[in-house]
Amino acid sequence: MDFIRRHKRVLQIFFYVLIFGLLGYFIRHELQGIDWQLFRQSLGEKTIWIQLALLLTGLLGFSVNGLYDLNATRDYPLTAAPLDILKIGWISQAFNEFIDFGGLTGGTLRANFYKKAGLPAESALQLSVMNWAASFLGLVFLIFLALPLAWGRSLGWPLVLALIFTLYLPAFLLADRVPWFQRLFDRYQLQQISWRKKWGYVGVSILDWSAALTYFLFVMSVFNPNFAWTDGLLIYVFSIVVGLFSFVPGGVGAFDVTVLLLMQKAGYETANVLAALVVLRVCYYIIPWVLASTYVLGRWYREKTEDFHLTFWSDVLVKSLALVMFIGGALLVSTALAPELFERVRLLNHLVPRLFEQVSAFITLIVGIVTLLLSLGINARVRRVYQAAMGLLPLGAVLCLVRGISYREALVVMAVWILLYANRRQFIRASVPLTRRNILVASLLTILVLGVTSVAVAWHILRLQGELVITINLVHLMLSLLIVVGLALLLLFSQSKKLAFQSPSPEEVDAYLALVDQYGGTEYSHLVRLYDKQIFFGPDQEAAVLYRSVGRNMLVLGGPVGQPASFDRLLQAFAAYAHDAGMQLAYYEVSPRYLDHFCNMGYLTVKIGEAAIISLTDFTFEGKKNRNRRQIRNAMEKAGLRFEVLTPPHSPETLAELKGISDDWLEGRSEMAYSLGAFQEDYLQASPIFVLRSDERVEAFANLMPISSTSVSIDLMRFGGDTVDNVMQMLLLQIIAWAKEEGYETFDLGMAPLANVGDQTYSRSRDRVIRLVYEYGNRVYGFKGLRAYKDKFRPHWENRYLVYAEAAALPQILLGLYEAVNRSYKKKEK
Repeated sequence: MDFIRRHKRVLQIFFYVLIFGLLGYFIRHELQGIDWQLFRQSLGEKTIWIQLALLLTGLLGFSVNGLYDLNATRDYPLTAAPLDILKIGWISQAFNEFIDFGGLTGGTLRANFYKKAGLPAESALQLSVMNWAASFLGLVFLIFLALPLAWGRSLGWPLVLALIFTLYLPAFLLADRVPWFQRLFDRYQLQQISWRKKWGYVGVSILDWSAALTYFLFVMSVFNPNFAWTDGLLIYVFSIVVGLFSFVPGGVGAFDVTVLLLMQKAGYETANVLAALVVLRVCYYIIPWVLASTYVLGRWYREKTEDFHLTFWSDVLVKSLALVMFIGGALLVSTALAPELFERVRLLNHLVPRLFEQVSAFITLIVGIVTLLLSLGINARVRRVYQAAMGLLPLGAVLCLVRGISYREALVVMAVWILLYANRRQFIRASVPLTRRNILVASLLTILVLGVTSVAVAWHILRLQGELVITINLVHLMLSLLIVVGLALLLLFSQSKKLAFQSPSPEEVDAYLALVDQYGGTEYSHLVRLYDKQIFFGPDQEAAVLYRSVGRNMLVLGGPVGQPASFDRLLQAFAAYAHDAGMQLAYYEVSPRYLDHFCNMGYLTVKIGEAAIISLTDFTFEGKKNRNRRQIRNAMEKAGLRFEVLTPPHSPETLAELKGISDDWLEGRSEMAYSLGAFQEDYLQASPIFVLRSDERVEAFANLMPISSTSVSIDLMRFGGDTVDNVMQMLLLQIIAWAKEEGYETFDLGMAPLANVGDQTYSRSRDRVIRLVYEYGNRVYGFKGLRAYKDKFRPHWENRYLVYAEAAALPQILLGLYEAVNRSYKKKEK
């Protein structure tokens, strides 16, 4: 068992390789056993109506197989619709009939379907096994029908096998009454099969085998004149029994040989019997299997590419499309530069004037070069590049034909067009991201294309029989190429209009706050009430993020809120949204509890500071080490200041007084934004306001910023210029004491930017750069002083991170954050 656990992954891979290898072998063996020439010849001798009848009646008769699953699932609570149950039954039986393999192929498909539909694994397996076992019951009914006809005929051992097989019916009906089976059912908590369901299985199986028999008789009568249906019943039943007892998967070969021998014995011509058997196997077994395989592969493909912009399969697909686009462009350029390398269509040489061919060669060269360059846009999923390719590729194909180039080159170009069109939903981006890598690749490709063209022209490899195919002046040619290349690059990199800010609706804000109330929020969730950030909800509406677009940056404030189980789906959907819009995505001030979700998606992280978290359980004014707190409190009382909590709604007079203090504190500066609150009346009406009041006026105030049911913080903390010393510390201590009395567990003092970043021996280079900003920017911004001030409250320091997708985008993101925070708050955004 230890060996199995240690090598579980290897054993799984080996098992799957073995299974698929065996399936491939049986499929190949089955298909090779078909005489396809005989099949075409046999059908070719029949009228179109007979051909359609053979095909349609085969599919109709086979469709009865779906009824097994309807009967099986009648007592189970499934999320699947009846049509889907019929469909999986049909598909599973198609695999079982074609490559039976002990029911493994169809049973595996059934079990997976039922597990997805809500059944436990044991119940799903039980249904699969029962359906497979029940599929043989109807044969017993056919044997009973055939036995009277077998009287007096020397059938020998096939008759003995048929009589033995009739015991299968009572064995199926009574098996679960055997004590060993009962213990097995109890052990795995399997559902006992009711008599109603058992007889339902019997009825469905009788219909199934009757339909199969009817189709067999129909096919034999089409290819064998004067065919007796009584002979057909005997031959079919006993051939099926021989095939089953041969223990060859699907009875391959044994059934056909037995039918052939018994039909010969009954006096039918061998050639006609062989023709009927080939048509029977193709129409009743192979065609349903091909349809089922197509559906299964199509469904698998859709599931793999449903989120195609984030999956490996999509990346492979898009890169392949870009490659074939590049090949198509190279082919067009080659036909223009060296048409002598291609077989020419002689007829067009006489029909197309020489001047027209010369002009078309130049146009072909232009189209080919543009197509080469635009392959970069296909790789980046740019919509307008796809649209341009839809027009350029047909033009290139037509020019190949007009210029007498072999039609094969035109077919290749049109095949590229068809592939692009078939995957048109892949192309959803506005432009190629303007990154250093993309610019470098585009530059190298441009130099390569122009270099090859220049060399080709310089060495006159376009010369055919003493004259140039392209007779345009070489200077004009190169100038035209430069213009075309410039237009192609403009099409690739020109940036569409930036995403316009759209203030969230009140309904969106309410939905976001409902998630916060239910699951808790982040330090910044309360800022949604400023209406200066947009909200993105996950696919299930159970999680959301706040973000602001700045330039080509999409900046998320804090982590996601909502149902934790929905975070991954939310982050994937938001990454897709940013990717489609050509935006650089970043998450600002992310706490450690979210990092697993981002690491799973391959994001990069950089520490940007530490948040000061005070444990309210330990907060007190008592004790020797808290003497400073008592001194601050005593100074407040000595100054005649009172601490008050103002609950909303706040009166206009109160807000007007606080506005005066705020303006005095701002000293003419504009309100900042993004991660900081602003003095906005609607925003302040949403939470209590804490004030320190003297007999004459309010000296300082701060508004509450709720985080969750256990944690709280404050946003604005402002005071007048002529108030007493330490007024901020006085107010803050009173707010923390109030939070403890209200039952909160932690108080968030906010982040100390750049604290303890890049100070380790093996810190990364970007962390060291941030450390330099901390050290040398301290004189201007007072980073060290802010951390020292918050450290007076003896908090627990918790890291905060900037999370982003691409390393090269970090400088751009940091500039975007600076712009977002220092952007003046505008009321009109609401």
